[in-house]
Amino acid sequence: MNAKTHLRRIARVLALALLFVTRSLVATAQTYEPVRPFHLGFTPFPPAYSDTARDIAYAYLREHADLISHTFQGGVPWPEALRSADWRTYPPALLAEWSAIAVRDAAFVPGHARYISIHPINGSYDGLAPYWGSSESLPLPSPWNAYGFDHPDVAQAFLNYASATIDYFHPQYLGISVEANILLARRPEAWIAYKTMIRQVHTSLKARYPQVTIFVSIQYEHMLGLQFESKNLQRLLTDVYPDVLQTEVRDLLRGSDALVLSTYPYMVLDAVLTATYYDPAISMGRSAGKPLAIEQTGYTSQSVQVYYSTLAGTEEIQHIFTGFLLDKAYRNEFLFVVNFLAIDYGLNYGADPVQLTWAYTGLWRPDGSPKPAANTWQAFLAMPFTRPATP
Repeated sequence: MNAKTHLRRIARVLALALLFVTRSLVATAQTYEPVRPFHLGFTPFPPAYSDTARDIAYAYLREHADLISHTFQGGVPWPEALRSADWRTYPPALLAEWSAIAVRDAAFVPGHARYISIHPINGSYDGLAPYWGSSESLPLPSPWNAYGFDHPDVAQAFLNYASATIDYFHPQYLGISVEANILLARRPEAWIAYKTMIRQVHTSLKARYPQVTIFVSIQYEHMLGLQFESKNLQRLLTDVYPDVLQTEVRDLLRGSDALVLSTYPYMVLDAVLTATYYDPAISMGRSAGKPLAIEQTGYTSQSVQVYYSTLAGTEEIQHIFTGFLLDKAYRNEFLFVVNFLAIDYGLNYGADPVQLTWAYTGLWRPDGSPKPAANTWQAFLAMPFTRPATP
């Protein structure tokens, strides 16, 4: 079977699955109560690189969300954090970034819930996060460039950094790793050390800040074995540890208050969106006694070429996906759902394949007009947020 035939087959299967999902949503739409148990949010990622565009992103957050998401994946001030949990002692470049965010949040979204994520893993997911000193993403200084995740100084520094982040931003939700299970796929020999460190940090943070929901996030398509590296790991261990991808996530949840997912089905050729696509996560959350959340998601509303692959999408498919996911969040009482972009940025950041991957995943077009998915989003947002009582 050639590539074009395979793509056509996948498209037909996807179309049938989405038709089924649409009918299911129509059939159940009348059963919603008038309140919403989960927050709806975006990141403030601007549709262009300018202060005006950033203000526009914040304006959309103010009007079309009740949660704002900030993620810091550019490094950790390792030496400074080892010495202190006081954010005032941290590098000026980091504090300038934090201050700018705090000022905009206060001006545009003072009443929104806040989700902050920090990250101890580097961008390649094969070692410790870089150093955030005079700028972010600097090479690790000695001796940090020789440390593993379970070194006592790493655990203490990351604990202090997480504490400083909470003290500065006062978030309702704190992520202490982003898409952590990609490390399992790319560097399985570092995974046990990482789990040890993150569990220690989580336990200590909960003792200090019991009111904050603290968790790691999981890349869902990796957990399902749909992404290349995870599929290879699962195949490699099929005779000795066939359920490695799910079992290791379940074990990681011992150091997490919730099962929090990053999910982008359109990025994976073998991901077919059926009505049961998220059932493995829902079942895992229930068995572990953990609530679910979506910390980043989206669906491209037009097809884009990324290297040798076409990421297929239309505004109608995006609409169906958004309704499907929000329905799952409603019926299973997720904590929040974050669509990464509010507004498409299109070609404003260039035609690099990596930039194009997310270019059309906003719910509003670059000219500010709403896509069909925005109307569904707004319908859920119109329901007052009321978090159910915890049993």
